[in-house]
Amino acid sequence: MTALLSTSKNFIEDVKKIEDKIKNTEDENKKKEAQKLLNQLVSEVRSIDTQHNDLIFYRKQPSGMSDTREKIKNIRKKLDKLLS
Repeated sequence: MTALLSTSKNFIEDVKKIEDKIKNTEDENKKKEAQKLLNQLVSEVRSIDTQHNDLIFYRKQPSGMSDTREKIKNIRKKLDKLLS
């Protein structure tokens, strides 16, 4: 069994911190946008997990892993800017 990024302690703590920031945001539009970005972030991290498992179990080179990493980076930047 492989370690999943989506279930790592650090990622779970990061998600909880972001969720707390979202809860404490008074602007409803910012709240909705931040929640949408958080959902995208979790989805992209799960995609990395899937690609990683494919690489390990099927020795299949994942296509788009670099794109997924870039998406995660951009989503994090947007979330940080929106919630700061």
